[in-house]
Amino acid sequence: MDLCVDNFGRDVKAGVFDLLAVPELAFRRAREVSRKTTAQFGTRTSDLLHVACALELGAIGFYSFDKQQRRLAKSMNLTLND
Repeated sequence: MDLCVDNFGRDVKAGVFDLLAVPELAFRRAREVSRKTTAQFGTRTSDLLHVACALELGAIGFYSFDKQQRRLAKSMNLTLND
């Protein structure tokens, strides 16, 4: 686990990843997404926040290995990356 954290830290320093704060509006967006989809998909809070952050940050692609999270992202018209 420490090796993964170290590698991630190096990638952040190298500019591979940008660390951004969770936008305040993402919490509101998560509530909206929840109202539209939770009854249908049974979505978890972490999935809602992940998708809401992607929407608020204007993500051009959505990466996830979680089938339920991918289904939620697709329903919100996010482009899934394989």
